[in-house]
Amino acid sequence: MLLPILQLLLLLVSSFVALTIVLIVKKQFGLPLLSLLMLAFSLLGVILMLVTLELQIKGMLRVFLVITGVSPVAMLVSIILHNAVSVMATKLKGRQIDEPVFLLFGIFACPTAFIISDIASMIMVARILFS
Repeated sequence: MLLPILQLLLLLVSSFVALTIVLIVKKQFGLPLLSLLMLAFSLLGVILMLVTLELQIKGMLRVFLVITGVSPVAMLVSIILHNAVSVMATKLKGRQIDEPVFLLFGIFACPTAFIISDIASMIMVARILFS
């Protein structure tokens, strides 16, 4: 009963990723649109986590769904922390300092975890629905 809702959430989250990639490649985005997409992406991630916890799913599907939900939120938090640490380091040192750890985590690690877990969870949900 709630499994089709979960599948719909996974497709929505994947659609936001695809839309963002298309906008970035075509360079037809501005900061307000990109910020709005990132907030919507993170909100869908939180909703996906809550639905996963509400359904009390067990096994690897639960792990993949939680990673899929956590990744957008971690990406947003990581980018905010990168900017905050960079600003504080610049103010303390008096020159421009860029902090790479949170940036690399937010730009490479989180999206990779999201894509892998999203594909795996969609496959597992499809197997459950069509078996």
